[in-house]
Amino acid sequence: MKPVNLIPLERQRASKRKIANRKWMQGTGLYCIAVIIATICSRVFTTDPGIVIAQQIKDTQDKIIAGETKLIEINNSIKTAQVSLIANQQLRDQPNWSVLLKLIASKMGKSIVLTRCDLIPIFASEPAKQGHVKEPISYDFIIEGQGRSMIKINTF
Repeated sequence: MKPVNLIPLERQRASKRKIANRKWMQGTGLYCIAVIIATICSRVFTTDPGIVIAQQIKDTQDKIIAGETKLIEINNSIKTAQVSLIANQQLRDQPNWSVLLKLIASKMGKSIVLTRCDLIPIFASEPAKQGHVKEPISYDFIIEGQGRSMIKINTF
């Protein structure tokens, strides 16, 4: 058996229409809010592609300038290192002349005075290879001076 409803049919329909209208209004309101939020987000998170590309170009140019500056610094460091390397290569195989100079100083005494002390390298007749420093094969050591007596000079 069906329960009996004494509310007139017109009022029941009006109540259902009112509930349906309320649901439609809420749905429409939520839809409008969603559209507004989507619009704001699209404005915030998307920018003009031209501005983005211009910024990327500027960043790339800055990186290129920084790279060129580093390259110049590295080239300067390489040049300095090459000069140091060449100097070290020239000094690497040099004899220790301090021993000879100490011997000369100990034998000189106060009666001998040196006026000239030259060390002249003698090179091989063949040309040096490109990029290599020509090494001397021997040295001429020339000493000139004066002494107070021939005995001191001969002893020296």
